[in-house]
Amino acid sequence: MKLQILLTFLCISFLSFSQTKELESITYNARTIGGASASVKVHMTPTKTTFEKNGISETFETDPVLWKKINRDIKKIKLSDIPNLKSPTNRRVYGGALTATLSVDEGDLEYISSQFDDGNPPALIKQIVNDMMVIVKKRL
Repeated sequence: MKLQILLTFLCISFLSFSQTKELESITYNARTIGGASASVKVHMTPTKTTFEKNGISETFETDPVLWKKINRDIKKIKLSDIPNLKSPTNRRVYGGALTATLSVDEGDLEYISSQFDDGNPPALIKQIVNDMMVIVKKRL
């Protein structure tokens, strides 16, 4: 009986520990593949956000409400799946869209999505990307 209680306690402790990893940063990066230099990058941490467009950057305080929402949405997905996501479109191949990626940093682990068209992310990360694009729309 004591062994069962101990094992139950250890399982609960392990599960709660594995689910309490905190998001350290998230980065959306979109750029041209060829010789042109068009790019958009949003890098967020809990305290600051850097928005960069075509090499010109601006850093400001991260909106805590937006950070919490993104954090909540990230916890809903299995991050190890994002490198294998399929892009719903392929306009980036012929220059019809910037090539974008999303990277999520949880301290010792970084998850980087497969490439997708800017403005059309895979469904699993669409809400996260859309939330980050709120910053871009405010800064343009």
